[in-house]
Amino acid sequence: MGLQWQWNHYPDNTKWSLSERPGYLRLHAKNANNLWRATNTLTQRVEGPDCQGTIELDTTNMLDGDNAGLCLLNIPYGTIGVTKSGGVKRIVANINANKDTAGTITNGPTLTGNIVYLRAKADLNSNKATFYYSTDNINFTQLGGTLNMPFDLGFFQGDKFGIYNYTTASSGGYVDINWFRYYTSAGPNTPIPDVQLSAFEKIEGENFNSQYGIQNVDCDEGGLAVGYTENGDYTVYKNVDFGNGASSFKARASSATNGGTIEIRLDSPTGTLIGSCKVAGTGGWQVFTDSICDVEPVKGKHDLYLKYTGGSGYLINLNWFQFTEADSSVLLGDVNSDGQIDAIDLQLMKKHILGLGEIENIESADLDNNGDVNALDFSLMKQYLLGIISVFPGQGT
Repeated sequence: MGLQWQWNHYPDNTKWSLSERPGYLRLHAKNANNLWRATNTLTQRVEGPDCQGTIELDTTNMLDGDNAGLCLLNIPYGTIGVTKSGGVKRIVANINANKDTAGTITNGPTLTGNIVYLRAKADLNSNKATFYYSTDNINFTQLGGTLNMPFDLGFFQGDKFGIYNYTTASSGGYVDINWFRYYTSAGPNTPIPDVQLSAFEKIEGENFNSQYGIQNVDCDEGGLAVGYTENGDYTVYKNVDFGNGASSFKARASSATNGGTIEIRLDSPTGTLIGSCKVAGTGGWQVFTDSICDVEPVKGKHDLYLKYTGGSGYLINLNWFQFTEADSSVLLGDVNSDGQIDAIDLQLMKKHILGLGEIENIESADLDNNGDVNALDFSLMKQYLLGIISVFPGQGT
């Protein structure tokens, strides 16, 4: 192996091989009660200002009690891996664990196949790291919260990427690692790609890509939360996929003061405002409640800016947020439900307004979403057919 690799302990050479399956690193599981006590973890240093490591892991020969995957090793440490129990393999993240103290464990989905791709991203500017998994090596999903990497001397960061396999059972199986791929924005190779986030899955507030004015704080509901927000501060979440449309926004937030407002903006701190979610005082920074607001039509992928506004002093702690997917079953303007919007739909709407006919799907004709089909909807339809407007109120762009 290359000189960048180190074992975390004097290696047991009976527990690893590059020849049992040529082209793969085979790691046999060693007995240990946690990762810190496992003594056959293969590591290499992280590198600034940021870096990313990804492995392809074959879990075919894991046995009950086995734990294998990718970690960032230090005190505390974080992992993204696969555990097997009762014959079932599950993707699991463990963040901010110590020598013999469990961190925040987040259970992901069961692994129905054998191959999984695991990724860790380390930002040495903020000394934070996040973890991801994929079953196709294309679409990666973040799991767990943010790892704190405190051992920073300004010129040296103590964390290391680690590939591990240990067992809490009496005997273990083995895993095969096809490759480890490494990127850093400081190097000549491909820049670190942004991981796509789904707007319709829970996004942890502390898992921002960048921020202005805030700090992460401990959260009694588990993990961390965005804290110390003041008027004009913001957090940024890159490459958020809104799919075919979002209809509402939910924030799990708290405030020991009078609260504030989360402005939901696209692509910049002053970008398109699609919603404003008011967060009232909850009686304490650790008293979290759900705050919900509607959002304007938005589709596709955007950088999401959550901007915190309000009076003086600290405003809001944000644990997590999530969007609700818009109902795509109704195509606004398609009055006769034939899959297209044309002059026939305009005539059917006109007859309905004049009392000369009924529209079977009334929702498709309510173009301004006010609960009534009237002359304003008719005017909007004419503007659409003439090319004056390209979307109706309630539609995305």
